[in-house]
Amino acid sequence: IERYNARWYHYLLDWLLKNHKYGFLYDFIYMFMRYTCPMIPLAFIDLNFLYVGMLVSPVYAFCWTIEEREPWIFKKFKYAKSATNLSEYIVGAIYGFML
Repeated sequence: IERYNARWYHYLLDWLLKNHKYGFLYDFIYMFMRYTCPMIPLAFIDLNFLYVGMLVSPVYAFCWTIEEREPWIFKKFKYAKSATNLSEYIVGAIYGFML
């Protein structure tokens, strides 16, 4: 909860999702805002920066869903030890290809 309250986004989400704090939807929207909002100024230079910010939360959500439903994948492949680790590889690749 400390991590969520470190940013201003939690005020909006606490108001929107009063009875559903810290669940999947809350986390998804929070992450969307956390990675998209800082990219808005850079989007004036190149719109691809905004797209990268917008792609982070779906990638993380997808990888965490995989970890919850298919945990064997992370045991089999040593380069992706967790959902977060795999997400960082994927987002890094997307960002690298966009540059």
